[in-house]
Amino acid sequence: MCAGRSADRAGCTQRPATVEQKPRRHTGQRRSGTRPVPRCRVLGRAEACQRRVYGLDRVGRLWARDAGNGERCESFETGQAVARAGGEGRSVSWPPPVVFEDSVIVAVSGALQAFDARSGEMRWSVELVPPAAGDDAKLSLDPRYKQVVVSIAGSVIAVEARTGTVRWRRELLRGAPTGYELAGPAALVTIDRDGDKLNVAVQRVSTGDVFVLARKSGEPVFPVDDPSESGQPRSRGIRPVSPQSLTVEQMFGLTVFDRDGCRRVFEGSRYEGLFTPPSEQGSIIYPAAVRGSGKAAAFDRNRNLLLVRSAAVASIAQKPADDDTHVHVTPFISSLGLPCVPPPWGLLTAIDMQTGEHRWQVPVGQYRYPGLSLPDATGWGAPEGSGPMITASGLVFVTSGQDAQLRVFDVRNGKALWKRSLSAPSLTTPITYQIDKRQFVLTITTEHSVAAFALPEQ
Repeated sequence: MCAGRSADRAGCTQRPATVEQKPRRHTGQRRSGTRPVPRCRVLGRAEACQRRVYGLDRVGRLWARDAGNGERCESFETGQAVARAGGEGRSVSWPPPVVFEDSVIVAVSGALQAFDARSGEMRWSVELVPPAAGDDAKLSLDPRYKQVVVSIAGSVIAVEARTGTVRWRRELLRGAPTGYELAGPAALVTIDRDGDKLNVAVQRVSTGDVFVLARKSGEPVFPVDDPSESGQPRSRGIRPVSPQSLTVEQMFGLTVFDRDGCRRVFEGSRYEGLFTPPSEQGSIIYPAAVRGSGKAAAFDRNRNLLLVRSAAVASIAQKPADDDTHVHVTPFISSLGLPCVPPPWGLLTAIDMQTGEHRWQVPVGQYRYPGLSLPDATGWGAPEGSGPMITASGLVFVTSGQDAQLRVFDVRNGKALWKRSLSAPSLTTPITYQIDKRQFVLTITTEHSVAAFALPEQ
């Protein structure tokens, strides 16, 4: 919660908030009916809803509730105003709003819209992409430049937060290639490079490429190859965080039988490297976008390290001969349920932002499949999980979407330090907070339970 600058102005921040009470014990679980969203405190009037939680329902309606009791804020009358052409009536998991000064900013169906944080009245609206292409938007608030950085439909777009004016646009994926996406929101950080402090937006693509753009202009900070309007931009200044090529000899299996099955599928499919288009016989997409792998990166400013969670699995994209509008995408897995591509399938990478090289890269998570459980000792990793969270002392916390573990690594070298079982898998990036000088780490599981852990006092 953040106080406003004057009595008639809402002071807002993008800090995570839920309507549940603070934990009373160092550890434990608690049910929560919300996801982390920005909150805002409205000052100057003794009325209900002075502290508010904002969110979007699944059809795109913006709501505001009292942070103290969860009751609806009657003075906030947006209602259906956010639902727009192409969005109304569809059930979509929209990105959480961001709050800038006294405006709530949302992305729905390809448009970015701002609303008065107290009344819900619309202030501006700008269409960034066609409605049908705008379901994958991810927002990052940039208070330094008073803008919102939107990752949407293969492009990173900076929009002036007070007026809705588009400042710059950088296309990173052309033509919506099947099986690929912008992986997570842009990380807005200040890096050290060649003795300069640079304010940058770091955007990862599910191909494993990492792009670094100047937040003020959108120009690349590390080299980018952009061959033509028909080709795909490629980052050349930062080493990819996922492998980007396959051969039939690399096909994986626990036995010769499932490995040979993977080889037969590979040989019968179309594969031309990155961005192979869908086909009737099926095309290999590698590395493929995976649920839970597109999380925000974390930055350690003391060590100039960017930490990225990535997946290294494949999909098969098949386009029926009699249907030009639909593509069927299925995991490329063996008869035993394991990925056909070589492990590790989930990676945590530390990138030196001075050189673009990897400081270290380790497997993270452990693969699970119905009826099949692999021991941690295999070190094969898992594609699904949370983004990393770094503490000031250099501990890296990540969760797994398959083996239901909270893991801790050393930010200096990637060494695994500790792990703890959760009640269910988690795809939520952990947060940290302090109560009575005691630091806690908290995450939410797929069963909507909350797990909080107290860090040692020393």
